[in-house]
Amino acid sequence: MTIPSLNCRPLQLLLTASLTIGSLAAGLLDPAIATPQNYRIQVTTNSATGSIKLIQVPVPSYPVAASRPSSSKPNFAWPTDSSLQAGYIWPVKGVVTSGFGPRWGRMHNGIDIAGPVGAPIQAAADGIVISAGWNQGGYGNLVKIQHLNGSVTFYAHNQRLLVQQGQQVRQGQIIAELGSTGNSTGPHCHFEIRPQGQSAVNPIAYLPSTVAQQFTH
Repeated sequence: MTIPSLNCRPLQLLLTASLTIGSLAAGLLDPAIATPQNYRIQVTTNSATGSIKLIQVPVPSYPVAASRPSSSKPNFAWPTDSSLQAGYIWPVKGVVTSGFGPRWGRMHNGIDIAGPVGAPIQAAADGIVISAGWNQGGYGNLVKIQHLNGSVTFYAHNQRLLVQQGQQVRQGQIIAELGSTGNSTGPHCHFEIRPQGQSAVNPIAYLPSTVAQQFTH
């Protein structure tokens, strides 16, 4: 007589209607040949002698695709021509109304440049847009650009975005229109510079000083 097959993992206790069969099954699963694959245990009995035989048959497993390691770097191709710009320019014409540093009990990671709604926001340097869309953290419509030196610049509170993720941009290219979206008290561009592997730094130290004279606290 043959009892129907049972599927199990190696070393898994087989619970059957017969305690004797269950105990034997648990004891006959050899740990030495246990592998991470499924097994089918074929249980047979001899009606003449009453003996019980268990056959451990591996069930073929299908390969599982290996997961790719995650990477924080965008999978984009950088421009290769020699006209790439190294420095930063001001993202918009206006007046800096709020500087970098502690403000209202928290850290202000950039500078706020006030201007009229719809004023053109331009890329501070050549790079690739790694993010363009609505930000839930208070930045409103936000553009992030990664540059050849590994730094990332933020352009926040825009009224309208004119670029999309993965797009190559040139220094001075219009990427958005100035607005007051997100946590904003008036139309302005919140601008940040984050060097590779570092937290935000004061953009004033990296921008042309001729325009920095507009800075007011």
